[in-house]
Amino acid sequence: MHLAGQGEIVWRRDERGYAMAALIVGLAVMAVLMTVAMPVWKQTVQREKEAELVFRGEQYAHAIGMFQRKDGECLPPESRRPRAAEISPQEVQGSGDE
Repeated sequence: MHLAGQGEIVWRRDERGYAMAALIVGLAVMAVLMTVAMPVWKQTVQREKEAELVFRGEQYAHAIGMFQRKDGECLPPESRRPRAAEISPQEVQGSGDE
């Protein structure tokens, strides 16, 4: 290939098709690289999700530990926990009027 005149490209007879061949080879190489990279990428995404879940679990464990240190027991005492049988329907309906 050489330039002739005002930006006109002139292809010689023996240079035809090289651009198309180079494009096809480039696409084939990219396809092979993507085939190799896809499982690695999926595994990386899975590991990131697992790390996020472990982090969240540690946060929950820390919060429960702080609650236990503050209150000294796992659950509130029986006197602070109302039972469903002890709550009348009138108390439930009347709670919004206050």
